[in-house]
Parts: sequence; structure tokens; C-alpha cells
Amino acid sequence: MLWNLSDTHQSWSGGRHRGLRGRVEDGKSGGGLCYGYRIVKKLDERGEPIRGDREIDEAQAIVALRIFKEFASGMARRSADT
Repeated sequence: MLWNLSDTHQSWSGGRHRGLRGRVEDGKSGGGLCYGYRIVKKLDERGEPIRGDREIDEAQAIVALRIFKEFASGMARRSADT
């Protein structure tokens, strides 16, 4: 019996992408943690973790906003992130 790994990978990745797309369309994170946000830890009615919620980390948001403003005003990236 020959097993085509390419087809298997395609089916796994397709399902994973559909799942991530659904989470993002529901306003959740698609994964990972971006600078300026923190994970919201909540449980559903069964005590299971609710995944994908994020909220703004105010201290990090101030830094991120400063970097964006400096970049938008033409400051070089190397000097904006220090």
C-alpha cells in the first residue's frame, strides 16, 4: 500500500486553515501573541478554557504606538525600536 504524504498534508493543512479562519472570523486570535496584547484567561460553563481572546496591554501599547508614530513620521526603523 502506498501512502501519499502530500495528500495527507494537504488535508491536514486545509482543516487547520479552516479552523483558524473560523476563529479569526469570530473575533478571536488565530494563534500566537502579538506585542501589545495579553491573553484573556476565561472558562466556559463546563470549566473548559475559552481560547483565542486577547486584550490590550496598556504598557506595551504605549511603546507600540510610539514606534508606529515614529515610523510614520519617517524615522529609521533601527532608531525607532530602541
